[in-house]
Amino acid sequence: MKTGKGGVGMLPRDIAPPAVSPPCPTPSAAHEYACTRPSAPGVPRCPCSNGVTVDPETGETVEPEPPADFECDDIVADSYLFDALGVGLGRQEMYTVMLAAKKLGGNADRGVQTVRFFGKFFGTTACYYVFECTVNEPPELPEAPEGATPNESGTGANNYTYYVCNYLGGPFTMLPAVTPGEIKAARAVRKFLTGKLDAPVSTYPLFLGTEAAYLRCQITRIACATVCCPAGSFVADEDSGELSRNEEWEGVRDRESGVPSAWAHRYPHLKAQVCTHRGACVV
Repeated sequence: MKTGKGGVGMLPRDIAPPAVSPPCPTPSAAHEYACTRPSAPGVPRCPCSNGVTVDPETGETVEPEPPADFECDDIVADSYLFDALGVGLGRQEMYTVMLAAKKLGGNADRGVQTVRFFGKFFGTTACYYVFECTVNEPPELPEAPEGATPNESGTGANNYTYYVCNYLGGPFTMLPAVTPGEIKAARAVRKFLTGKLDAPVSTYPLFLGTEAAYLRCQITRIACATVCCPAGSFVADEDSGELSRNEEWEGVRDRESGVPSAWAHRYPHLKAQVCTHRGACVV
């Protein structure tokens, strides 16, 4: 009997067979040798299974595109602050959140400019990790029916684009843009999330849309009601109403930060009729 590293006895029949790499996703005769040449005795190595892109015609490796530039908060540093206060998801999970945000923002095909971790929504079968982003080209909205409030993209409640994933490291899905009618219907609905974006929302009053639209409405309502910033740190443009950082802002002292008047809402409030004279979903 042989003794393993942990001091556990191992019989010869308990010894695992040599590891074998998964089959090449793009097999061809041109790079058959690259898929079968051994990197260690009995362990074949394929560049395709190690994250390297291989041209299926020539068999040569293709250099990956460099990651895109984007802005993101220091999620790891924030996790230490939250952990000291006894809130948040924990340092280990927040570190994985940072890696997911890096994966999302570094994808040049998405055209992401900024990434912010919005939070985690629990569901009955799966959870949602939500990331708030600004993109180069906001998604287009279908035209609203005649007589209804016009739909606007890239402004108002649709100023940000939200991506979700069921587990950190998994694929991202962009949530659809929200409409004034959906927000109005979501206010009258209380429903547990299931974790499936295509699940129907069976409620009364009726909500016309899937769970993806319902989740997007609740994210907008939460953001407009709870996201705060120090008063005076942003200034609004007189014409467009867009916020920009106030370069002359000197910060808030420790004692002054405990006063409610030292804080302001980062996003505009949603009106009761969820529309304005311009058709946006904000005041």
